[in-house]
Amino acid sequence: MLRQWPMPAWARGYSWSVSGGTLTSGNGTSSITYTAPASGTLTLNVSVSNSFGCSASSAKSVTIAVPGRTQEGWRNKAPIVWQSSTFNVGDHQYSDGQSIPFRFSLTQMCPGGSWCIVIKYDFQDGNTSRHFYDFLDTYNASEQSVVGQECTNHICSGAPTTFPVPMDPALSYQLPGAFTVYNGTITNVSTYTTLSGSTIDKQLTITGVTDPGGSAKDVLILFGGHLARDNEWGLNNGASSFPGASAKVFLQFCGESSFGNLAVNPGGIIQLADLAITKTGNPGPLCAGSTLAYTLTVTSSGPDAGNAVTVTDNLPRGTTLVSATQSQGTFTGTTNLNFSLAPLGPHRTLSSTSS
Repeated sequence: MLRQWPMPAWARGYSWSVSGGTLTSGNGTSSITYTAPASGTLTLNVSVSNSFGCSASSAKSVTIAVPGRTQEGWRNKAPIVWQSSTFNVGDHQYSDGQSIPFRFSLTQMCPGGSWCIVIKYDFQDGNTSRHFYDFLDTYNASEQSVVGQECTNHICSGAPTTFPVPMDPALSYQLPGAFTVYNGTITNVSTYTTLSGSTIDKQLTITGVTDPGGSAKDVLILFGGHLARDNEWGLNNGASSFPGASAKVFLQFCGESSFGNLAVNPGGIIQLADLAITKTGNPGPLCAGSTLAYTLTVTSSGPDAGNAVTVTDNLPRGTTLVSATQSQGTFTGTTNLNFSLAPLGPHRTLSSTSS
């Protein structure tokens, strides 16, 4: 670094010293070169003398910004806050098919400086077909309680910038999304890299710049992690069925030797099934002794399998059961019928016919 003070006509000499750094050249002149530490405080001291024997001294101290990084997820169950520790059972109420908002903070970044980070996320169990985060999307894609809390505990200057989340060519289903950035701008996002192992990860490299002006600032990068659902991956292959006690998103600066991470316990992910039922039969009125036949149809729209699905149906008054059949499962009863349809996967339709 170079420090220069203009030399007045009457000045005859400069004497410099550097506390917390190293003076490398220029002592005795109006311009010096010095090296600053990676962190801490640096103090420049200078004494100026003239030909009349007068002298004056001055000092200037500066604090060296130390970049850092943190990973947080949005806890949507009281207390509703950004949380940097593991999401355990009871910390949230996210379900398969929803997206968890994440906030990655690059702290104490130099104004106008460039940065490079690597994001990766647990995509699939390496030994089964179970998936956790199948893609990234916008931070508020499904969770609206995070809106207005993007900059909590940070200072944000001006409106955020956005950059599209790249589409993953390996996926048949992916919602469009964007990274949202405060106090900075993303300039490029790489294509996906797949990392195989006991857990299969997807990885992106992101480059950007910090907003210019002022002092060191925190760059906030927000996005969502979409929780896989049975609709795309098959029965019991969504995030709620992911094996183990944690699935992670990771962050590091490019060139770092290790990642920071935020873990979510899959046991806390809620399974949901959207079921519908219809009842159809031959038109009335019917004469005494005639056969009344009708069909109950149950349809599942996902995102997960409907487990232990049962249908209860009371026979109309004045009728006696002749027979009942179902496309899956069993039934019991003669007046009040109880159909046990077992697990009903997404996009499945089952029917029961009684006469």
